[in-house]
Amino acid sequence: MKNIIDKLNQQQKRAVENTEGPMLIVAGAGSGKTRVITYKIAHIVASGVANPSQITAVTFTNKATAEMKNRIQQILCDELNICSRQELGAMTIATFHSFCTRVLRENYQLVGLNRDFLIYDSDDQRDLISSILDVMKIDKKTINPKDMVSLFSCVKNGMFDMRPGTETAKIYEEYQKELRKAGAVDFGDLLILALKVFSENKAVLEYYQDRAKYFFVDEYQDTNRIQYKLIKLLSMKHRNICVVGDEDQSIYKWRGADIKNILDFEKDFKDAVVVKLEENYRSTSNIIGASSSLISRNTQRKAKTLFTNNKSGEKIKVASLVNDIREAEYMVEQIIKERYSGTEYKDIAIFYRINAIIWKCSCWGY
Repeated sequence: MKNIIDKLNQQQKRAVENTEGPMLIVAGAGSGKTRVITYKIAHIVASGVANPSQITAVTFTNKATAEMKNRIQQILCDELNICSRQELGAMTIATFHSFCTRVLRENYQLVGLNRDFLIYDSDDQRDLISSILDVMKIDKKTINPKDMVSLFSCVKNGMFDMRPGTETAKIYEEYQKELRKAGAVDFGDLLILALKVFSENKAVLEYYQDRAKYFFVDEYQDTNRIQYKLIKLLSMKHRNICVVGDEDQSIYKWRGADIKNILDFEKDFKDAVVVKLEENYRSTSNIIGASSSLISRNTQRKAKTLFTNNKSGEKIKVASLVNDIREAEYMVEQIIKERYSGTEYKDIAIFYRINAIIWKCSCWGY
């Protein structure tokens, strides 16, 4: 394992080798965040600090989960030949929602569910709310079922409370009743009910705390308050919690992400070790300089300075245009210029925030 760790830079190595107690890894864009998490988990297993069944790692997407599993397997099974893939199967690496689903499948009776409870997606939710509005004789032009799906999700993510006695609160109450009648939960319920299991059942909580003796949370800046409470409960026994994130990259405020979770980590864990990963391996120095200058104006952030040893690269061009129509025209003009210069369409990428811009580009037929 030492030969593998020696490939890391000094800060990455510090994060990997420090295995005990709480740690906050502030990982700037392109700084090798996933590499550090996977190496740290591999190091814990390879050095005999813990066995795979004592490690839990949670993140946000199935893609991130799969990548983490694959990298750990490559190190421990392929490079070091320490254990088999079957043995690593005892390790818990999952998204928040799949982790909570597992908890509820194993403890369904504690929250009044059936073993084979259903999980409603947004389409199922919309259909259920639509039928409730029909029964309550509420005009769907006044209250849109799709809007209610988003609203109920915000409530369950802890963004705000439902005001009692309002028409919306009555719809929500009926929605919850009908969900249970159907033997179903929605994605918000998965987190809330798992939290209820842990909060009300000490023996169950201790079992999962021991499964999370070494506990990792990826993209910590995007956790909401319910996820924050789950993390605190699971980590309070052993306190070997390692959270990785970057408040500058928070993207899920619209679904309840609370940036205070990462900004206040050192208040919750006063003995936390803080490691900053500031070397970017992905971008040119011009991009790093421009982005760092811009993001440094944010008021809620941890001070850090990204740098890179990569080449300067091309200078960044900024175009100030009068409206979205002109933006679309400008983009098409640039694409045509690139094409006439010999650039293939497959080598051109457009990043955008609103689909309408791309639709306007396509109207020109290029």
